[in-house]
Amino acid sequence: MATELPDALSVITLGYEEAARLGITGDRLTLRRAWPRSKPGLTLEFVDSDAQVIAGQWIPDAATLQRTEAKTRAAAPELPVLTHDVGGVHIVLQGRGADRRLSELGPLVASTGARLVSHRAERRAVVRLEQGGMVLYAKVMSPELVPEIVDLDRYLRDLPQRPFNVPEVIECDAGRGVVIWSALPGRPLHSLRERDEVVRSCATVGSSLRWLHKVPAEKDIRRHDARAEIEVLRKWIERLDAHKPSLSQHVMRSADEVVGNLENGTSPSGFLHRDLHDKQVFIQSDEGVGFLDFDTAAVGEPALDVANMLVHLELREDQRLWSTGTAEDAASAFLCGYSPDRSTHGRLAAYADATRLRLACLYAFRPMWPGISAAMLDRIGQGVPGGL
Repeated sequence: MATELPDALSVITLGYEEAARLGITGDRLTLRRAWPRSKPGLTLEFVDSDAQVIAGQWIPDAATLQRTEAKTRAAAPELPVLTHDVGGVHIVLQGRGADRRLSELGPLVASTGARLVSHRAERRAVVRLEQGGMVLYAKVMSPELVPEIVDLDRYLRDLPQRPFNVPEVIECDAGRGVVIWSALPGRPLHSLRERDEVVRSCATVGSSLRWLHKVPAEKDIRRHDARAEIEVLRKWIERLDAHKPSLSQHVMRSADEVVGNLENGTSPSGFLHRDLHDKQVFIQSDEGVGFLDFDTAAVGEPALDVANMLVHLELREDQRLWSTGTAEDAASAFLCGYSPDRSTHGRLAAYADATRLRLACLYAFRPMWPGISAAMLDRIGQGVPGGL
């Protein structure tokens, strides 16, 4: 059953009492992003005019929505949980970290100096903390995910002569699903706007990524080959078809070629970050770099990481965050720093198109960026930025 994302959810206006209960600035919430649920409906993340995060859920079945609201309110009785009607579309709004599954989130958000950075209801959240003059970040997640993430952090931090920084686990409570990390110094690559600085930084990122790809993998780390990437694309296309069937038809016209190119080849494996892009990279004053968020690290073809970064560089230009030509120059510098071998070079185009297809699906659920899905699809088959 198709349950299309209602356009009315892009920006919603709350009544005075609703806004007061949620504690937001103003009376409007803008939908920053959404994720398809395993069952009909969407998980929502709104922000107010002060970038304060409010989680939400849209569940088309009224009875299920009511049960979800009741259980969330019962799990967090002191936090704001309410149902809001958007032109006949009913959603649950969850303020200040209210969550029936992430029970530790509310207390963290309530601590002095805390700010909720992201909240995907019932799945995971990130909270910025200030403790003893230090900035820390707490991740709240399902408890069974914690041991693998913490073990991987320990493994990366113990690598000799590592040319990039990674956050340090400051505190871990696996039973509660909470991990507190140190903050990385520097600025996200995503925040840079001056062309020369972006280009210079990308060269360093490329050389650091090449080093990462040569790291010996722990024996238990997951594998993510071309078949696994195809499965990721298949799941995204299924989600898109349920919520944006018109765009799904456009995606399907490109999918066969993208999948075929992924299947038609391979290259030697390396240690992958698997979600490396400019928001995960911090540029430091001494020209060093830091990498964030190794939650999905795996063993696979290095071209996946390289292509993911390259496509995100062109995405920033499509979003008009960078001036025309910056993405191409940044991509060239990144590739020079990385210096791909022949086997990786030969797989870049296939993985770049897979990334574009995936981002086309993902940005269909980010109404703040209209036109990005179409731009990603139009780029499929155009090779990779950076002159290769």
